[in-house]
Amino acid sequence: MNASVAASREAVKLNPTDHQNRSNHLILLGMSAEKRFAESGGPDDLRTAANSFDYSIRSALSSPNFRINSATRAAKLLFSQNRIVDASELLTAGVQLLTIVSPRTVHRNDQQFALSRFSQVAADAAALAIRAGKDVPEAIRLLELGRGVMASGFLERRSDINQLNKVEPDLANKFRKLCDDIDVNGTLQSSGPSSSGISLQSLVAAGRRHEASTELDSTIISIRQIPGFERFLLGPSTEELKIYASSGPIVFVNVSEYGSDAFLVTCEAIKHLELTNINYNDLGLTATRWLELLESREDSFAQGQSMTRILKWLWDVVAEPILSTLGFTKTPESSNSWPHVWWIPAGLMTLLPIHAAGYHIRGSTRTVLDRVISSYAPTAKALDHARKQVGTLSRISSDGQSERVVFVTMRETPNRPELAFTTDEINAITDLLPTPIEKLNLLSPTAPEVLKAVSLCTVAHFACHGEVHSDPSQSRLLLSDWESNCFSVDVVAQQNIQHARLAYISACQASTSHDLKLLNESIHLTGAFQLAGFPSVIGTLWQINDKRSIEVANYLYQALITEDGGFDFERACSGLHFGIRSVREELYKEGFRNSDPLTWAPYVHVGV
Repeated sequence: MNASVAASREAVKLNPTDHQNRSNHLILLGMSAEKRFAESGGPDDLRTAANSFDYSIRSALSSPNFRINSATRAAKLLFSQNRIVDASELLTAGVQLLTIVSPRTVHRNDQQFALSRFSQVAADAAALAIRAGKDVPEAIRLLELGRGVMASGFLERRSDINQLNKVEPDLANKFRKLCDDIDVNGTLQSSGPSSSGISLQSLVAAGRRHEASTELDSTIISIRQIPGFERFLLGPSTEELKIYASSGPIVFVNVSEYGSDAFLVTCEAIKHLELTNINYNDLGLTATRWLELLESREDSFAQGQSMTRILKWLWDVVAEPILSTLGFTKTPESSNSWPHVWWIPAGLMTLLPIHAAGYHIRGSTRTVLDRVISSYAPTAKALDHARKQVGTLSRISSDGQSERVVFVTMRETPNRPELAFTTDEINAITDLLPTPIEKLNLLSPTAPEVLKAVSLCTVAHFACHGEVHSDPSQSRLLLSDWESNCFSVDVVAQQNIQHARLAYISACQASTSHDLKLLNESIHLTGAFQLAGFPSVIGTLWQINDKRSIEVANYLYQALITEDGGFDFERACSGLHFGIRSVREELYKEGFRNSDPLTWAPYVHVGV
């Protein structure tokens, strides 16, 4: 280890102060000193490691990837020495770099790879912010900036940047180009000094990055001086967060090795609740066990019992403390008086069904399902974007144009088991819909046929197989041509559907990802349909019971239909909620004393 520290020091000395390799070698010096400090506890090593990482974080010559990596290492080191404020400041700087760590000009897979290396940065930064004494909105701001980074790119192009384009198109284009320049040039790194000392390519890349970084800082300042763009890249303000919660509380659930917290946003106040009975290790073990259960081949009764135990634990350590703090302590007396909560879980918490947490024994009210209606959102800003979409669509549809529902039915799928109840599901819904609503049923369609039909629809309902891929962008719905023409997350997310209101994905695992390093990005089919333009999406977390799916869908569509033969899409989530409760009640009657979460719990609502 002594040799490693000495070699790193020498490498730093060999590079000029204005060369990017100096920053890279400083990181290596910091890592070597950090390891030697862990072994010997020498104060000089601690100081060397901290100073080396600090230089890298603040150096415009370093790529964003190196700077964020330095921030995470330095924060852990400083936290271990109880320097919590310093650790918080460095991770805050790291989170702010996430907005430029995956340039929009590179392929989606490259963006995913870049972000996967920093999956826990935002959660850690938020936890440290609270423990450093910062206010709750600052912690939420960090979560907002560090979650859904790829989705934010889509939203920016369709909202924030579009708005900036209307006011200052040159400035908008300049901002996009500078972000790309900084990170793209960060990939042009030499492995070390060349035979001639310093490579020309490396010098050019370093110079361009420094220039672009300086320009970007001044460009952002210029953008924030434009009326309406004062919060550009700063995350939502306290007042904006309260506005986002105008229809019901927004709850962030954040579990980090630095602490576990819930951030409760209502239209009146923003509160912090420390979750004292859960830690990062416990969550990791439970999430792993949950995934094992979903993939388990043990009998369904044993599987359901194991899931039930986890749902009870989730109630005790997360859901019950939150609902009690919000004042939701009993079952509402009227179906019209149910409170609506939007959950924004971070990291591994996204794998667990908070909406299903509780003691599901007949007569119990110690469940989320018996106290509130639940929806999910990737970020508060995404929720606001969906609401604005609804407002725009409501104005457009005021001309009396009829609703159009597209059904995609795949009873038989090449090289996959038959889905016996898909036709029954679609027929049951079709029988419910009033005559004024236009209906199009696509039987065993191809991907191009579905894309064409969905581009003109108000509601899209899929009854088919769904599959989760190791690359979450390739998770897909299986249509008749699925083996040669993939209807994937990547394909769906690139659509821009103008009149969409509701997507109902009655397919397995539409709302989940198995890439644990990209959970904060919401890269799954439900998230893709939101990006495509559907402000409200119904999806599933695991394999669903085909027969029970008919009952859930029926209940939802009955709730949607209005007396004048149209749709009230604001009822989508409550319709799903009461449909799930109805199925659970039927299971009670059939002798499932502790219910059967495998059957009723997979359904989730995302959006508004």
